[in-house]
Amino acid sequence: MKKIFFVIVVVLFLSCNSSHFTMGELCGTYIGHERALKGLTGYNYQLELNKDSTCRLEKKHDIYNFVGFGQWYIQNNAIIVKFNTKSSKGMSDLLMGGGYIEGKKVIYILNKSKIQIGKSILKKEIKKAFIQVS
Repeated sequence: MKKIFFVIVVVLFLSCNSSHFTMGELCGTYIGHERALKGLTGYNYQLELNKDSTCRLEKKHDIYNFVGFGQWYIQNNAIIVKFNTKSSKGMSDLLMGGGYIEGKKVIYILNKSKIQIGKSILKKEIKKAFIQVS
């Protein structure tokens, strides 16, 4: 009986703690790195989420670069991105060692400043304000 009660309390606590984020809270630039196997270089990620629901994801490796442009929205505490190749880089960029990111991607929201793409954790870039003293 105690175990059942404990499970119910934990489930209720977790369901009450599930945060729902707004697009305004999540807008910004996220950066991160995916580690690779021994001896190989990993990927660098940069994701830009704009207030107008457009986005840009760049996945860089040593000699090639994948880019995707698309629309994003929030569903069940995840960011859903639908990429549109029509607005992506040109054919010359593909021939120079690049590619498109296509289709639909689910990005998990960890908190207001951290998201997860696959195994990679991306952190929100903090814009620093500089004050010029004369």
